[in-house]
Amino acid sequence: MNVVLYNDHIKSPNFGCKLVGNSLRLLLKEKYPNADIKYKTSERFSLVDKGKQYTPDIIIVNGEGSFGHHKKIPNGWKLLSDIFAHYTSPVYLVNVTIQNKDGILPDKHKELLQKCSKIFTREKLSAEFLTKSGITNRKVYPDAGCYFFKDELPVAKDIDIVFGGGSLFKMIDLGKTKKYVEAFNQLAEQGYNIHLVDFPGNIKSRPKSDVEVLRQYCSSKIKIHAKGTFEDYFNVVKRAKLHVTGRHHGSVMSFMGRTPFINFQSNMWKTEGDQLLYGPFNSFDFKNITTEDLKKLVLDGLNKYPEWRTKLDIRFSKIQSDFGSQILKI
Repeated sequence: MNVVLYNDHIKSPNFGCKLVGNSLRLLLKEKYPNADIKYKTSERFSLVDKGKQYTPDIIIVNGEGSFGHHKKIPNGWKLLSDIFAHYTSPVYLVNVTIQNKDGILPDKHKELLQKCSKIFTREKLSAEFLTKSGITNRKVYPDAGCYFFKDELPVAKDIDIVFGGGSLFKMIDLGKTKKYVEAFNQLAEQGYNIHLVDFPGNIKSRPKSDVEVLRQYCSSKIKIHAKGTFEDYFNVVKRAKLHVTGRHHGSVMSFMGRTPFINFQSNMWKTEGDQLLYGPFNSFDFKNITTEDLKKLVLDGLNKYPEWRTKLDIRFSKIQSDFGSQILKI
């Protein structure tokens, strides 16, 4: 059997891409132990592999954020169009966030989705959008990255708050991040154990990591974790009582580490969707919050840790059986 995974981003510096890339490899080997599995990026679309033409029996497209943004139409649609133009094999679109800038799914995109054998979204808002658009061959499952940490057990919480950045770097003037950090500086000065954990991005025109932007504003009382791996990120976040992040996979790893999270609006509605699937806990719009209001929001979340942790544990037990379903249910 020949299986092809398109949109493989494991070589990206982005921790979320690396997490999903590693998880998909584990899942595909479990699902298809005897298959010839090929991994291709969206830029390496080809009918030829190592000089030989081949026909895949199954095509899996890693959706990620390649099919939806607030402000633009990303390249996932072209990839899907190319695949249907060249192959007749069954196509499964998995781990996807789908969103259109004006809230309406164009007919040409609808036609592509209707050709997919199955569509598995990674959060609820995309699934609701597809249903309203008349796409019925869809299902919501936890992000594929959950599978990598599925056997992790809870650990003692010796950190009060871990925070990071995220898509705010793609959306606003970077100088405005100072008001964001200032809330955590004030909490650190009051004696709370605060950590800033790095999360590299993958957009060349923007800063390459959260720490690159945020550390310049941090109090000396904030512990900074620079560089590292996605496993290192997880190992810090799982020790916290509260995680504040603008990253989808920051929310995913927080949930798997049994850490309640507050997230903020990103370049897609994926973080809002995460609240619906894994929480809800709390969220905010970075552009419209003051330092004082953010400080109050974070303190409220920290004080609610016992309540939120109970909610998280209940939710975890309910969806635990679906970890890996982005591939295993194909």
